[in-house]
Amino acid sequence: MWKHAPFFFHKRIEMKQSNLLLIVALLLCFCACHEKTKKSEEKDRNVVTERDMYLTAKDTTAVKTLVTMFMDLTKRNSLDSAVALLRTPIPEQEPQSLDINKYQEVVKTLGQFPVIDYEIEHAIFKKAEDNEVKCRVRIANGTYTNWYFKPVRYIGRWSLCLKDAGDKPLK
Repeated sequence: MWKHAPFFFHKRIEMKQSNLLLIVALLLCFCACHEKTKKSEEKDRNVVTERDMYLTAKDTTAVKTLVTMFMDLTKRNSLDSAVALLRTPIPEQEPQSLDINKYQEVVKTLGQFPVIDYEIEHAIFKKAEDNEVKCRVRIANGTYTNWYFKPVRYIGRWSLCLKDAGDKPLK
């Protein structure tokens, strides 16, 4: 009947093909966006479960300033003032001043080891309540010892605590 298909017939086939291509493209976009959303949700979940602490130069400076103040006061034998800088860490709460018994114990201990000189060897920051500053301290008889501090950040403010025997060394 017709040697060639009518003009409108070609347009219908082209429209069906272009509609099919459009549908395939939309499906691919949908799948790609869905995968991206899954990855984003997974990443967000990891951020919440692996909450790392983000530091600035101000944080490092604040901690080193606290340690330096404590060590300089100890070196000048101003033990009461030095110990007044120390706090007791309380999980997920603001660190508190030392109780009177702990205060007296620390003052007495520091009095037995007069500081001649010191050097901050390292500062390791992991989490708000899991940090470490190590000082190499030369005491009066020329012996060297290491003192470990546990700086704690609560609501953006740093407090200086001493590491307890139960605190594991950080690496």
